[in-house]
Amino acid sequence: MIGVKLLNRAGDDTDFVEFGLEEVNYIDLWQPTKFSAKVPCHHTQHGSYLSLHTLKDISQAYYSFGFRSYDQSTVVNENKIEDVVPVKNGTRIIFTDGSYVVIRKNI
Repeated sequence: MIGVKLLNRAGDDTDFVEFGLEEVNYIDLWQPTKFSAKVPCHHTQHGSYLSLHTLKDISQAYYSFGFRSYDQSTVVNENKIEDVVPVKNGTRIIFTDGSYVVIRKNI
């Protein structure tokens, strides 16, 4: 599992930590501000980590695994791309399993 450090964040890739579920003592809900949504927080003996809950966090944390942000609402695993087809409203990305997603930008 990959989590985001709750404390002492540097604002770079070191903010993301991989840990096993067997290391988790407990999980509760943490609310960063009074007006934000609560997100799961995993507490281990090494620190507390938030679940990845934004596409920005996901694209940064999974970057080394081939995931890239293709538009504001889609993160794509580039290792699974079979074909890229221009369409009227952007680009259709077709995956090796035959599924696809349409992103809003032209590639």
